[in-house]
Parts: sequence; structure tokens; C-alpha cells
Amino acid sequence: GSEAIRITSDRDLGVGMGSPWARLVVHETSTNTDLTAHNYLASQSGMSIENGSTTDGCFSAYTARVKNNAGTQQSGSLAFKSVNSAYSPEIHLTQRTGSGTQATRIKIDSSGRLLIGHSQTTSKDRQIQLVGTDADSSAYMALRHSADANGSRIDLCKSRNATPGSNTIVQEDDVLGSIDFLGDDGTDVQSVGASII
Repeated sequence: GSEAIRITSDRDLGVGMGSPWARLVVHETSTNTDLTAHNYLASQSGMSIENGSTTDGCFSAYTARVKNNAGTQQSGSLAFKSVNSAYSPEIHLTQRTGSGTQATRIKIDSSGRLLIGHSQTTSKDRQIQLVGTDADSSAYMALRHSADANGSRIDLCKSRNATPGSNTIVQEDDVLGSIDFLGDDGTDVQSVGASII
């Protein structure tokens, strides 16, 4: 049969190719263009890191390590953590913060919400959540560099069409967008103190 794996004299490993250009190259020629119609995308072209445990909260991770000029070992990981229901795991982007400790910097929960600075959804369950403990960690900045008079912008949009990507004209008195100011009432953060509509 044909060659399946090659280790070069430079100690590069190629799976499915004879001329690996990095320490590990997994090669597949797949013409499949459907990213969402498979249980496991790596079965089409890729590789898998698998944890066979059936324990809720178990995870598989890819970790990259580097050292600074003082020799300190630094690391970051992309981890996939099981949850107790459905098919969607949590996705964590972590950084090493000390000896034997990691911090999740960004998390996508099993409902697809993007959480920054916090591990659980807040009481509003918004799709993108930024949570912090000071001005810098709880703030968003948009900075535009351009040699003209234009600045950054925030667009709040509304369509009457219920299908994303399709368009239906809005009607009179539709709310096109709003900015709400909420305060913690001791139970949750759902009490609206003021709104811009």
C-alpha cells in the first residue's frame, strides 16, 4: 500500500503526507464544504484529542507552552469540557496564572453564550457578556485609526424578518434598539433604572 506516516530526518512527523513542514502535520484531501452536518468535523479533515471518561466536567485540551528570558514556563490551553446534558460542551480559552493554576479568559457555554471575565451566565443571559471588577476589566473600547474625520460606531439594528440574513421592512413604532442601565437589587441584575430608546 501507499505510505501513511513519515518521520523526516528533522524529526518532523507527517500523517497522510510525505513532506511535513512542521513538527506534526496531519494531511487530508477533503472536498467536503459542509461545516455543520457532522458529529465530528475531524472525521472529514483534522485530528481529535479525546477523553473517554463519562464524568460530567471532564475535558480534553490542547496546550501550548513557551518560556520567557527568565526561563519561566508559560502556557495557554484550548479546552472542551463536558456538561450534564445535550451535545454541546463548554469551550474554554485559558492561561496559566501561577504554579498549578489556570484562569479561563474566554468561555463559550453550552448554550453558545460568549462569557468574558466570568464563568457563568449572568441573570440576563445575554449572548455576549463582559464581567469585571474594575474600570478596565468591565469596559469595552472601540478605537478607529483612519486618516479622515470618521470615528468608531455601534449599530443597533432591527428587522421584521424572523430569519437571520433575510430582510423585512420595519413598521411604525418598532423599537430599533435600546440601551438599558440596570442595577443589582440584592437578588439579580434585572432592574432597569433608565433606558435610551
